[in-house]
Amino acid sequence: MTQSASPLPITLTTVLEVDYGPLECLIAQHYGLPYSIAVALEAKNGSYFKVTVAKTHQQYNPDAAPGSKFTTRDGLDPEAEEAVRAWRDSGAQEPGINEVLHDLACSNVIPTGTYLIRVSW
Repeated sequence: MTQSASPLPITLTTVLEVDYGPLECLIAQHYGLPYSIAVALEAKNGSYFKVTVAKTHQQYNPDAAPGSKFTTRDGLDPEAEEAVRAWRDSGAQEPGINEVLHDLACSNVIPTGTYLIRVSW
């Protein structure tokens, strides 16, 4: 919905706002590993980050007809899945917050939607 009373184009949306602390706890509880959102996002105190979380991903097919090179697939992107698996299994580099939240949504731990993560300590 666009608000017309302002000279600035503004869109009213719904977001799922979450503080980084409880989200870090949920991630640590689910994976059994510590996770730092501040480090993953290179966040400063008082920062907000918007992340869109879905149970699907876009797959690129270079051989597809023009205009249809991207198709929507269910589940976690294979590269993101590998990053999460490597972190979980061997303590490899922490995956990005997008990959972690996407994995949590695909595992039915969190709902899909647009998240606004508040980093404040």
